[in-house]
Amino acid sequence: MATATKDYYGLLGVKKSASPEEIRKAFRKLARKYHPDVNPNNKQAEEKFKDALPVYQKLIDLMPDDADNYLAISQIYRELNQLDQAEQNLLKARQYAPGDIKIMYNEAMLYEAQGRYEDAIRVLSDAIVGVKQSTVLPSRRRSLAILYQQLGQLYRDRQNYQAAAYTYDELGHLGDEEDRRSRMLLMDTYREARDLPKALQVGKEAVAKYPKDPAVQSREASLLGENGQTDEAVKILRSQLSDTGADRETYLNIAQVYERSRHFKEAEEAAKAAEALPGDPREKETTYFLLGAIYERQKLFDRAEEQFKKVISMDPGNGPALNYYGFMLGDLGQRLDEAEAMVKTALKMEPFNGAYLDSLGWIYYKQGKYNEAETQLRKALDRDPHDPNIHSHLGDVYAKQGRTEQAATEWEKSLSEWHRSLPADMETDKIAEVEKKVGSAKHRVAQKAVQQDSKHQ
Repeated sequence: MATATKDYYGLLGVKKSASPEEIRKAFRKLARKYHPDVNPNNKQAEEKFKDALPVYQKLIDLMPDDADNYLAISQIYRELNQLDQAEQNLLKARQYAPGDIKIMYNEAMLYEAQGRYEDAIRVLSDAIVGVKQSTVLPSRRRSLAILYQQLGQLYRDRQNYQAAAYTYDELGHLGDEEDRRSRMLLMDTYREARDLPKALQVGKEAVAKYPKDPAVQSREASLLGENGQTDEAVKILRSQLSDTGADRETYLNIAQVYERSRHFKEAEEAAKAAEALPGDPREKETTYFLLGAIYERQKLFDRAEEQFKKVISMDPGNGPALNYYGFMLGDLGQRLDEAEAMVKTALKMEPFNGAYLDSLGWIYYKQGKYNEAETQLRKALDRDPHDPNIHSHLGDVYAKQGRTEQAATEWEKSLSEWHRSLPADMETDKIAEVEKKVGSAKHRVAQKAVQQDSKHQ
């Protein structure tokens, strides 16, 4: 093992007579300083991560065969979005600690960041098999809970809802707390799968087992709101109000139920009630974002813009706000370069996010960059093949390129997905617009066929 040089002692705050173990502990304590408790996309965090790298490199000088140091460096590079460097260090960590659960978990997270979802699923599945064979029961239970939850999320991201449900069922067998979490995740999964009856059934069973759990109640209320049972949903949520700081989340849940059911006046009132509560200004980010969405859906674009600007001023790395704001400007055909920059910033953080890819494709469409628009929208459909808006956008691109039959195909796919949507997701104006486009495209295709037949006669 290497020994510390004279330069290390002052940095570490240890005596020259310190033992190697004391030096290692001091280095680790110093390294932990650089793991900021802030958004990693924040500039301050980025600088701290960069400052941490030389500290860990010195730790490797002291402990060249310690997998934890390579793992830490890999995590930092992943936060900095330098994924090749992250993978190199992760491979070194795995070399020194093969089969280590922490390393396998981070390997899966890295693969996910690289868009290698099947590899991520494989690694997590292997990790679960390894943990199941462990005889250390407390550690085994905690590790399995983390792995099952992440594996289920990966399956949901790939829209393999059956596999996700099976995985969450396995999570629920680990204990009472895991059972509670499993039921809430299953409610979310079936909702995403557009199987609202199944989601509601799971919610009913969860409330029966955990009747006083506010998180379970909130999930059920959200599902009832999706099902058009707005008054019942709000009644459940209002019963949770307690005249404390916890009311902020409750008011926001109420606002979301009203917003989804298009009761915009009531949604705004609930969001404003959340905004009025005292607390850290950063706690109001979600409030401002939700108000922005409420105003945007009412076409009150200036007011929506004001709210999105508040969010981004507080957190320049807020991907959802950057994307929503950018898409709104793009859809309006306004400040398209600015809109493009915002969405690209969001995509740097989540390069495989289907909603963000769709936004960028739509902005390219508005800029007249039809080839670039097609590329992004195809990527978006790879991530979310059942989104009616993406199909509609791609149809519009094909129409501009003169590919009428392909445009009609995409618009028909859009209509099919709209008709499978949950009640709260239905947008009749968009459906009517797509139906009109399909009819017009079919008419043009028929006219073209008649003209060709005439030429051959």
